[in-house]
Formats: sequence, structure tokens, C-alpha cells
Amino acid sequence: MIIKSLLDTDMYKLTMLQIIWKHYRDIPVEFALINRSNTDLGKRMDVGELRVQLQNIALLHFTEWDIEYLGSIVAGGRKVFDPEFLDALKTYKFSSFKLTSDFELTFTGSWYETTLWETFALSIINELWSGPNYEGISRLTHKINLLSGSCPTIVEFGTRRRHSGLWHQYVIEYLVKHYLQGLKGTSNLYYAQMYGLQPMGTMAHELFMVRAAHEWAKSHDVEKMRDTHREILDLWYYEYGSPMSLMLTDTFGSDFFFKDTTPMQAYAWKGLRQDSGSPFTFTNKALELYRTRNVNPKDKIIVYSDGLTADSILAVQEYTGNRINTCFGWGTNLTNDVGETPPSLVIKATKAQGESTIKLSDTPGKTTGDTDLVEFYRKVFA
Repeated sequence: MIIKSLLDTDMYKLTMLQIIWKHYRDIPVEFALINRSNTDLGKRMDVGELRVQLQNIALLHFTEWDIEYLGSIVAGGRKVFDPEFLDALKTYKFSSFKLTSDFELTFTGSWYETTLWETFALSIINELWSGPNYEGISRLTHKINLLSGSCPTIVEFGTRRRHSGLWHQYVIEYLVKHYLQGLKGTSNLYYAQMYGLQPMGTMAHELFMVRAAHEWAKSHDVEKMRDTHREILDLWYYEYGSPMSLMLTDTFGSDFFFKDTTPMQAYAWKGLRQDSGSPFTFTNKALELYRTRNVNPKDKIIVYSDGLTADSILAVQEYTGNRINTCFGWGTNLTNDVGETPPSLVIKATKAQGESTIKLSDTPGKTTGDTDLVEFYRKVFA
């Protein structure tokens, strides 16, 4: 089986799950596979094999060792996961899924039961799709040699779109041996435990998307719907405090985010995450945000995580200079650059409480949802 442990996922899925468990666990949702590149998955994959791999996930559970490890994770001197939440994980059960012969894949159930499917299913699909790894080692060596001179700080973010689990492990081991001075951690809990690295993660668009759609379904009140954005940020900060306070900025477009951010948020939160649009334009907006809120940007950090390559990391590092701290969440190009362009696949929350969810993004190709509803959201989150 491809997935052998429920720790073989990203840290942010568990930190989000704790928020969901405490506040939103029973919201009915649907997640769906979105094939951005329109790749013919049937050319290389057998739908029966995919079904077996997914069924295996549903049979896994968090072991005593998993729970013990999660309970040991500390950020800023405080434990990340509450004992009550860890107790709940001991009996965690996945929602059902539906897979058709043409690879339409959906997961339906309560938010608590469905959200963890995302990274597991994507890891499986990418591994089943992947061809031979002829150039991975030479490409990885070249990239790390390229970065070694200026040594930008990176976090390994490549679980969902990795070429395979074995290659993912090789990449992390290579980073530990040859780039430890610049490696801040990994998002993958399994490999963080294996190599003694700090597990790291921020938050995903899912939190904002589901809560906004849920509120619209409940109240049809535009103001309440808009306020869910701050609600999520407030809950996150209350739960995790300053050490894990990186604001995801583009769910409903960064223009809305920068207008909506309060002086207190700008002061209290550690930094921002850029995940779409131009990183250079975003940097300028971030610097302006801190200037207008009377906050010294040299005390803050931007985590860049949008389609990074070694060249783009160096370009952004040079552009930001010493004006603000930087870190790079490096994903697909780190763990699935082996000579062939992988398909662009995501699994997103598509419905909440029966209402369609929307992601606006700063990159048009990353916008998800019905066209009419997208325009409605643009007006709400203007």
C-alpha cells in the first residue's frame, strides 16, 4: 500500500482538524478532485487500483505511537494539540468516497470526517500516475547547489504532489545531509518524526471557503459572510498564538485581505503566506500594509509557497533583500521534478451545507467555483 501511516500527511491538516473538531465538526461538506491540467488519468492509472488504495486509507487509524508523537509537538513553548483532541483521534473514521470509471472522485460527509482525505488521496494519485525517475537525483543536486551560496530558508511542502513516498523520503534525507543550515522543517509529520525535524504548516484556503459558504447557507447575510474571514483568523490565533500565526492571504483575493487586516492583526501575527499572483507585487503590498499599520516589517516574515523553483526562490530573496524576513515553502518542484511535468491536480472543498464554495485567488487559473458565484464573491469580498 502507498500510504502506511496516517502521519504521512501535512501538519496543517491536523492543526486545521483541531479547529474543525472544536468549532465546525458537523458541517456537511463535499470535497472533489479537480484536474486543472485536464490530464487523461486513465492512460497510466487503473481506477480499480486507485479504489483499493483509497479503501486502505479508510482502514488505517492513529496508533498509540502516532498520538504520543502528536502530543509531543511544541510551538513557541506550548503544546500544539490538546489532550481531548488527541483522544478523539484515537477513534477517527473517514467519510465515504465515490470514484467513477472516468476518475471523478468525491468525498462526502461531515467536515471532520472528510478533510484528511485531501493529502492522502493526492499522494496516492500522483504516485500511481508517476513514470520512471530518471533525472530526479541530478536535478535535486543542481537545485541545492544553486541555493547553497545564499542559503535561503526553506520548508519542505511537497507531500501532496510528490513523485512517490520513497522519492519524498530521499529528498528529505538529502536536504538533511546537504542543506540542513537552510532547512527550517517539513510539513510532513511522518518524515518530521523520522528525521527529527520541526513539523511546520500554516492554514489552507479550505477553512475560509467552507465557513463562508456555510454562513451564506445559514443566513444569506452578506455582512456575516464577509465577517467569517476574520472569524477564522481570530479562532486560529486564539488556538495557536503567535508562534503559528501566519495569515493565508489570497482565498478571496489579496486586495480584500490587505484592506481587511486590522492594525492589531498586523502587529500580533508573525507574518503572511503568499500562494498566488506575483510574489514581487505581493511583497510591495505587504510592506505597504506594515507601513500603514506602523509595524516594522523587519520583525515580520513572508512565507512564499506558489509554484517555487530554485531560480524563483533566489529571485524573490534578492528582491526582498533585508526589508522583510523570508521563508520558502517548496513543494512540487522539490518532490516531483524528475524529468516529466506532473499533472496539476488538487482536491478542494466544493460544497458546504449544500452551498458551493468559492476560491478567488490572485491567479486566475487557481480560481474555483461557478462563474456567477465567483462574481458574487468578488462583490462581497471587494
